[in-house]
Amino acid sequence: MYPPAVAESLRTAGHDVVAVKERVDLQGSLDADVLEAGRRERRVLVTEDTRLLWSHQIGDHFGVLFVSTGSFPRSRDRLGPLISALDEYLRAHPSDDELVGRTDWLGRSPEIREEISASAAYSLT
Repeated sequence: MYPPAVAESLRTAGHDVVAVKERVDLQGSLDADVLEAGRRERRVLVTEDTRLLWSHQIGDHFGVLFVSTGSFPRSRDRLGPLISALDEYLRAHPSDDELVGRTDWLGRSPEIREEISASAAYSLT
């Protein structure tokens, strides 16, 4: 899980975001429950957990954005690049409905994203 500082910075930049750690009702929840809350609240899930892709838990969702830990190590002193990339991504996808049912990758080249998305679609059918 990312620290609330990521969500705080993105809110300061004008984005409607929330961190799981800020939500007492979601802390300790299963991935499927967090995805369901995101679907109900029309929120995209940002995660490093690629196991979600290969499991059958993903189902209907409002969008899932996978983050590469190789590109964005999760340490407090290195959150700046992650926050900047998320801000840029959110500005490039301003419509609420644009990411419904879509999985995307932050910090991966378009070619790798296509290959992984095709594999995931195959695995989930």
